[in-house]
Amino acid sequence: MYIDFSGLPNINLHTNYVTTHTIELREITRNIFEAHKKFEEHKKLKIHSDPWDNYLYYDSKFLLDFTFNNNIILAEEKFLLLKFFMFIYYNDIMANFKVDGKIVGDRLIKFIKNDKASEPIYEFVQNVLLSKKEPNEEQIEKFETQIEVLFDLFIEDLTMRKEFSEYKEDYFKV
Repeated sequence: MYIDFSGLPNINLHTNYVTTHTIELREITRNIFEAHKKFEEHKKLKIHSDPWDNYLYYDSKFLLDFTFNNNIILAEEKFLLLKFFMFIYYNDIMANFKVDGKIVGDRLIKFIKNDKASEPIYEFVQNVLLSKKEPNEEQIEKFETQIEVLFDLFIEDLTMRKEFSEYKEDYFKV
């Protein structure tokens, strides 16, 4: 998967921080691709497997909608979506969303823009992407803490709207 930072002409991603995230995203998408490949092979060979063994295949449907959101055009917004994408992947909450991934992406960006406390987060992302300033360990740690708190608040907001469930959705309700 290619991270599209369109809106920034001829951007060269030089910071190690951004490169690390790009590599991490490739690993995640490789895992998702492998899950899809395994599922399709089992289906083709008519091998029965427990549906929960294929959770990443089913969960990734939300992730794909979320990732390919055409409404997000600024590089900073795309990077914030990338961070949230990794957050929900590593916290295994991909199947907890009750609304489409594109809606969640749009709401996340609006949530961040409307939160005054997120100004340092946006500033950090702009410095890393636009100014290509390599952040030091302290700046990274502070950013990671702030962004995780913001994501937790966003999840709480979605929960109050009944758009996020505390538990995974059961894909195979009878």
